[in-house]
Amino acid sequence: MSLDDLWRRPKVEGDKERVPEKIYDPERDGEMHIEGDSEVVFSALAHQARAVREGQEKDSDTRVLGLFLPGGMGGVFGGSEAVAFAKAGLIEGFSAVVGISTGAPIAAYALAGPEQAQVGNSIFYEECTTKDFIRFKRLLDGYPLDVGFLSYVFRGEEGGKKGLDVAAVRKASPEFYVGVTDYQSGESLLLDAKDPNIDMITALEASAAVPVLDNDYIEINDTRYTDGAASDPFPTAKVLEQFKPTHVVVFANAPEKPEVSMKTQVADSLLSRLLPENLKNGWLARREHFAEGLAALRSASIPYTIIWNDRSVKELTNDAPTVSAAAERAEAFTHKMIGKYAL
Repeated sequence: MSLDDLWRRPKVEGDKERVPEKIYDPERDGEMHIEGDSEVVFSALAHQARAVREGQEKDSDTRVLGLFLPGGMGGVFGGSEAVAFAKAGLIEGFSAVVGISTGAPIAAYALAGPEQAQVGNSIFYEECTTKDFIRFKRLLDGYPLDVGFLSYVFRGEEGGKKGLDVAAVRKASPEFYVGVTDYQSGESLLLDAKDPNIDMITALEASAAVPVLDNDYIEINDTRYTDGAASDPFPTAKVLEQFKPTHVVVFANAPEKPEVSMKTQVADSLLSRLLPENLKNGWLARREHFAEGLAALRSASIPYTIIWNDRSVKELTNDAPTVSAAAERAEAFTHKMIGKYAL
């Protein structure tokens, strides 16, 4: 359920339950689709993954970057796409993987292997749709979301069955970075999640710690960090400079043309008043920054592919059947898209 849903959706007469919407309607929600040079990009990725599988060196002139963007519950699309890529044996073809906010744990579970990718994605439609994670009645207490709860899941401390295999992530050949925002300065940073001096789960939590809706910040080595989406949700310039990729795959975790209501913008403005000024400015401008990153990639003169969501799952959708149906749809779409490149 999104903030718009709370204001808009009618209640059933004589009941507190709200009228359920149709889970997926193409006319209303649009379709998943891809943008860019998919044949060139996926061929390069498969070539590099095949070299790893056969125990050979990757082609040093080919560097494929995987970029997992923010999106809240829309991350179930990127998670499902990651499952398909992992099952196809393509994840190891990336030279580097970068996850921002929601994209950080998706990337981590994908790097840990196909089974872990599936486990990680199930968190969206199981744990993330419960009141342990999203509970709008906690809004008055300042944290309707609880990413800290998810960190227990990632550590295997909540039920014990969905913990991230950190050792497997560290062994994976791609570099792994997560995007965070310095809480005081508002500066965008990429943390090396494989750095032995950084607890990987804490880095994932910091990248996804939504300001104004969750913990304000997470401390790592005496520095306060918050959601990577608060400063640079689509860090094209930063990743092109740091990793110098020859090809890019973007798991957008969002529709190409999102719908943002005036009410949501007003809520953003009111809630962000509690943040430090630099962070507040970045948070309010995050959609503009996303558009700037998209434009920069489109003009970068390197082959890229972006996988766009439909609009059936919004940032705060918490209806389990809707989220689960989106997962099935996204994985099937991705298998069809990359099937001929599978190893």
